[in-house]
Amino acid sequence: MRIVKRSDVVFFLAVVSFIAHGLQAQGISGGGSDGWTTVFYYDFEDDGLSPVWLADKGEGDYYWGISDWNSVSGSRCAWCAAQNSSGYPDIDPENGPYANNMNTVLFLNNPVDLRFCSNARLSFNTAFWTEYGQDWLEIYAVSDNKQAIFVDWLTGRSPYKDGTEWQQWQEKVYYFASSSSLIKLLGQSSVSLLFFFNSDGDNNTSTHRLRGVFIDDVKVETYSMLSPVDDVDVRPHSFSLGQNFPNPFNPETMIRYSVPQPADVTIRVFNSLGKQVRTLVDGYVQAGTHQVVWDGRDRNGNKVVTGIYYYAMESDGFRSLKKAVFLK
Repeated sequence: MRIVKRSDVVFFLAVVSFIAHGLQAQGISGGGSDGWTTVFYYDFEDDGLSPVWLADKGEGDYYWGISDWNSVSGSRCAWCAAQNSSGYPDIDPENGPYANNMNTVLFLNNPVDLRFCSNARLSFNTAFWTEYGQDWLEIYAVSDNKQAIFVDWLTGRSPYKDGTEWQQWQEKVYYFASSSSLIKLLGQSSVSLLFFFNSDGDNNTSTHRLRGVFIDDVKVETYSMLSPVDDVDVRPHSFSLGQNFPNPFNPETMIRYSVPQPADVTIRVFNSLGKQVRTLVDGYVQAGTHQVVWDGRDRNGNKVVTGIYYYAMESDGFRSLKKAVFLK
């Protein structure tokens, strides 16, 4: 079995780091009644992959391609497959299988701006049939500085469709504020998406017709989005301390605060008895809106107990206190 290391993904990001951002996303809509706003949506119907997506062939001649078989919302979807010289899959997905020794990437050229939101969710529809534990799809969120943050991996089979051999489409949903790693992207980064498919040298075609991974309806939504302006360095008119999010929380929560001019700022966490638990900010801060993440640990690095905590901000005569709830 060929093991693919995360360094392979990092290498690919170095290759695509020159890609210009700013292409227009497909199907962006306004805010919904539930507070969520769709900022990116793609169903692979109109333009295929390019220019919104970059398909890197990795090893051999294996690419992500477009399949017109078994789609969800229309007649087309993305599919990891070998491609012929004309750029279309040369394996019949009805019969399979996908190619051996694949190491191929589908990368979103359109970065999604998360600098003005308190939460974000990624969703997509997928149907997959791979050799369990041997071949898999990895999903990453890629930050401004090309750091690939792991989201999830898919291997084996998605649920059966009405008892038939082929698998049913299912929706995958990931909330950034519920992830200890993804939450750090909120309020400070634009994010691209990366789907990385790997197969080893034997997909066991003698007993299975492994069809690979199909993806459709990729969507990113943001919550409580602030109004962006041309000047990113927005200077607030007064000091403020925001409510932590999420709350209650486990394992991490984000605290947003603002200062109207450069000043010394302290933000400390106290337990319900008034004992100081942790110092989150203690130093000179430039004017603007900032955020800090509390990982639910005390000054010694130990996880705090379940309960009510208070965090207090002090700066240039300003004082504010908020309540946070940590649940195990």
